Amino acid sequence: LVGSEMCIRDRYYIDPEQIYLFGHSAGGIMAQYIANRSDGPWRGVATHGAFIDPKGLRPNRKAVPIDIYLGQEDHLFPVPMAQITGEALAKAGHDVTLFVIPGHSHWFYKVGSAIADQIWMQLKR
Repeated sequence: LVGSEMCIRDRYYIDPEQIYLFGHSAGGIMAQYIANRSDGPWRGVATHGAFIDPKGLRPNRKAVPIDIYLGQEDHLFPVPMAQITGEALAKAGHDVTLFVIPGHSHWFYKVGSAIADQIWMQLKR
């Protein structure tokens, strides 16, 4: 923050080894884009119902792991395209894992609480 306002890290302890990024749908696209295009403070990224256009990727020497959670029946983000994106992310330097959720669509709120523990454990690897 600018001016007289304090930054959150000035007020609270934030363990730099425990910062992760998660996004769903458009937020997931943005999370993958940011992970590929920056050296942000996060150790890993997880997304649900999203993948970035592989044409926009570039090599990243400090690439963080990216986990992509996708419903097998997601009508907005088909699994075959996610596989292509995963391969492109891997070529850009990211360790990528694609988790396909059987019988699931794009609707995160149906499975979010059920997969939250798995997402957290994967991020902390």
